[in-house]
Amino acid sequence: LLAERPAPRMVLAAGDAPVVMGLGSALPKVAAPLYRMVVSACLALGQRALLVGCDAEQLGELGESPQVHTVSWAPYEPLFARAAAVVHHGGIGSSAAALRSGNPSVILAFGNDQHDNGFRSADNGVGVWLPKRRASRSRVTKALVQCLEDEVTRKCSRELAESILAEPAGEERAVELVLAKAAR
Repeated sequence: LLAERPAPRMVLAAGDAPVVMGLGSALPKVAAPLYRMVVSACLALGQRALLVGCDAEQLGELGESPQVHTVSWAPYEPLFARAAAVVHHGGIGSSAAALRSGNPSVILAFGNDQHDNGFRSADNGVGVWLPKRRASRSRVTKALVQCLEDEVTRKCSRELAESILAEPAGEERAVELVLAKAAR
């Protein structure tokens, strides 16, 4: 793992911002078809892709493209911040990192809170929510085009990130609220 950590930095520095895809810590083992779908869409769009939690072997021939890079693990925050767009599963941690990045997201929701987080992201104009069961290459491609090219989506993403980053850290705000209530 440690030997792979510099790879994302090299990928990010080697050209235009890639689409960065990460599916959290549990889903990558069952998500090979989604990784292949997203890579196929990226290649059709001439877009580089950086996949976190994916082995090149999972991609078959698609993994041989010089436009496609994989890494078994990397922290999302710095990668999402330098992405052209983010593809993730809609878990709360991944969603928060994506929102703070200022880049639009394609949310491929599997279950639990992911659908709600995806719906809310789409409703706020900062991405496209696509339930995993409805994902297809054409739908993922269309979602990526919106995230990469639609200026309204990109502007909403930047503005929401600025608003989030302007707020005090969540822990600090929680302490403020607890102390204010205790003072009453």
